[in-house]
Amino acid sequence: MLATNAKPQQGFTLVELLVALAVGALLLTGIASSIAAITRAQTTVRAYEDIQETLRFASGMMQRSIRAAQQVASVSATQVTLSRVSGGNTLDCHGATRAANATWTETYLINSNNLECRLDNDTSGVIVAFGVSALALECALHSSAAYDSSDWEDGIIEYESCGSVTAGNVIGLNATLTLTARPPLAAGFQHGFSTVLRARQSELASGP
Repeated sequence: MLATNAKPQQGFTLVELLVALAVGALLLTGIASSIAAITRAQTTVRAYEDIQETLRFASGMMQRSIRAAQQVASVSATQVTLSRVSGGNTLDCHGATRAANATWTETYLINSNNLECRLDNDTSGVIVAFGVSALALECALHSSAAYDSSDWEDGIIEYESCGSVTAGNVIGLNATLTLTARPPLAAGFQHGFSTVLRARQSELASGP
């Protein structure tokens, strides 16, 4: 009979297999958590980018309208109507080109959580920005003796609520837009800007 020197087979014990499975599960859990965190961060960044784009467009359009307005036709704490006169090939807030000396009004207001711009006496308008829950307006008034051109240049003009002011005295507007909730971001994200009516700016130095 031939003798054999077979070596005994070696393998993992049950304890070793359980330890390996536990370590693997921990590693997979960590990887999954990292991927989830990265995904949430990317979603949040995209949401902020969408908000910034919305705010840039909305505030840019409102600022252009306010700067180019001849005067404020009417104003409250939540909406404003601006009187416009075309200097030739001027765009209104609907994107239409106005001929030289054409006149019209633009009204900015909130309707169904959207910022709208309405032309003249229209009851519906173009949506400037979706998901805007509130528009708050404050006014700088020409009638205050404390306001002069140097104050405006130094950025120390004071504003008050537009709720009870005389529209013809308004020389500048401070607007605050409040956005609705945009998951994963909560509601209440705000953006403010201030703009002077160029046609009225020269009146700052002359007093009331």
